Amino acid sequence: MINGLVLVNKPRGLTSHDIVLKIRRLFQQQQVGHSGTLDPMATGLIIILLGKATRLFSWISKNNKVYQAQVCFGVATDTLDADGQVTKVENVKLTREEIEEVCLKFKGEMIQKVPSYSAIRIKGQRLYNLTRQGIEVKLPERKVTVYDCKLLNFKRIPKSRVLVDLRLSCSSGTFVRSLAAELGYLLDCPAHLASLARLEVGNFTISQATTLESLLAAKNDGRLAKLVIDCANAFPNHPKLILKDRGITALKNGQLITKELLGRRIELIGNYGDEVVFVGERGNFLGLGKIKTPISKNKDSKANEAWVVNPILVFS
Repeated sequence: MINGLVLVNKPRGLTSHDIVLKIRRLFQQQQVGHSGTLDPMATGLIIILLGKATRLFSWISKNNKVYQAQVCFGVATDTLDADGQVTKVENVKLTREEIEEVCLKFKGEMIQKVPSYSAIRIKGQRLYNLTRQGIEVKLPERKVTVYDCKLLNFKRIPKSRVLVDLRLSCSSGTFVRSLAAELGYLLDCPAHLASLARLEVGNFTISQATTLESLLAAKNDGRLAKLVIDCANAFPNHPKLILKDRGITALKNGQLITKELLGRRIELIGNYGDEVVFVGERGNFLGLGKIKTPISKNKDSKANEAWVVNPILVFS
């Protein structure tokens, strides 16, 4: 079984689960997941988790995201995106300046209501299935953060509508189609998400992603395993503790990790409760831990004499 990450450039029309099924067939293994759903109409970066990497979902899924979103002002739909049924149409006379002004204000924390057509589960059922059955439920709310909302392009299109391209940086769990509808609300006109491309997840970018066609070609050429990224790359800002034979054995046995078990001398700073990444001498991911006592660069610090890291996740 292969453990690691595969960065896929999802095409329009496929669900995130469709991508998982295709990857299962390509790698011929069942233990495959993804770190965050993309709607069928969306394209772009989706991180596939292979083997033991599926255990890292709760870490990788929390990463911030960057999107390029196209918003159409003048038309609203029931799903808030281009796949839905039109519910309202208006002529709009928006200017680029008006949209830019709202984008500048459209930053910070906000409470977002989950769209009725979404894949989240309520009492074991997908919300979009409940909506299609006409079953009314109280829509959950979540706190999200928009870090940046930049207007890239502005275009007037036929039927007195306006089409804009936005670059959005936001927290995990943000529904961009809800943001599109909210922009319309703030500008006093109907709006929906016309298209969406995910450009970044954490430190990973769309430029690193591979198409399904390229993955198939790599399989046919025997190069598929070379496209798998080690899990350590998902934690660029975590201190790395390098373990050798004794340390790896201790880690697999769930023992506390001390300086004596490291493969080489470390120089890092950490606070109680901070997470660290355990890696082998080749930089391969071994697990995650939490600092139980502070670590300091100060050579005279007592923390350097007897620090301890508690393993919280181990690839045994």
